[in-house]
Amino acid sequence: MNKQKKANKKQMSSSVVLSSSTSVSSDQNSENNYTCKKCNQKMESNSSTNSSNSSLRTPRVLPCLHTFCESCLIDLGNNGSGGEISCPNCEYKCKISVHELPKNYDLMKKIELLSIHSNLTYCDNCDDNVLAEYQCTDCSPIFLCETHKSIHLKKKTNHSVISLNDPKFENHLNPNLFSVKCERKGHEKDEIDFYCEGCDKLICVRCVVTDHKSPQHNYYELKEVAKRYKTSTDELLRQTNSKFPIIDHSITQIKRIISELESKFKKIENEIKEESKKLVKSIKEREERLIQQLERIKQEKKMKLENQLKLFEKNRNNFQNTCEFTKSTLDGIKEDNNNDNNSSKDKTG
Repeated sequence: MNKQKKANKKQMSSSVVLSSSTSVSSDQNSENNYTCKKCNQKMESNSSTNSSNSSLRTPRVLPCLHTFCESCLIDLGNNGSGGEISCPNCEYKCKISVHELPKNYDLMKKIELLSIHSNLTYCDNCDDNVLAEYQCTDCSPIFLCETHKSIHLKKKTNHSVISLNDPKFENHLNPNLFSVKCERKGHEKDEIDFYCEGCDKLICVRCVVTDHKSPQHNYYELKEVAKRYKTSTDELLRQTNSKFPIIDHSITQIKRIISELESKFKKIENEIKEESKKLVKSIKEREERLIQQLERIKQEKKMKLENQLKLFEKNRNNFQNTCEFTKSTLDGIKEDNNNDNNSSKDKTG
């Protein structure tokens, strides 16, 4: 609860500052700066378009001070756990109604200026879409073409006009275009004029009368509160800016350590690879030696076996020749005996 209350306090502080902001930086006058970083669609001021969906493109600020269009914030709330909104940029979580988030009036003013300088503003007195070239600085926002500027100055001799291309034009934008309206139901047309400190809420005159009466409530004029917040915010900004050198030094140190880490690990990696090559070479050499040794043993065994084979073949041949000779001799003796027997029979007969 305390964390959420601090977030709401921070949100209210940004709301007060945003509602009183009138500065427009010319170096940010680029259409890319006005695109919602969630949906990549151009955000719009309430007066920059007549579309019925224009309010859904209104830029609103989260407690973390990141800005998104109202449509994306509604989607984030619908998709979040229990209506919780998680910032797409920093993932800061808050549980707050989208319509309670302050509008980024400074950004809306820049969008309005960009719209005007991009020739998207038409003459209010022409029936056709004739581009405006001037604005009357005395009337509520009336944009005029060249012809109606002359007609207007003839009728309103004490009025003055300013060219839309004049560098000082932004100083003459009607503040009513960007006035902060009360968001209480029934008070939507009333401008915010006060800040109730006890309720930590921006209120209108009718809110003072109905719900924020003294002495139960301490309320102050918005300009006074904005000045107070601006003073404290300027001091916080000064203190924060003084921390940047320390942060930048830390970032530099971390980058250096990361770089050294990469270098050291690369060196170790190379050493591992070199050692691996040596091991592979050693294993390969060992493999070759073993193969050579195996080949030598094989040849020796083979030679012995071949010698034994030759010896056995030689002995076999000798045995075979002996057997054949012996058989031949025996066959000769047998034949001689038969011949002798036949001769004896012939003599006796």
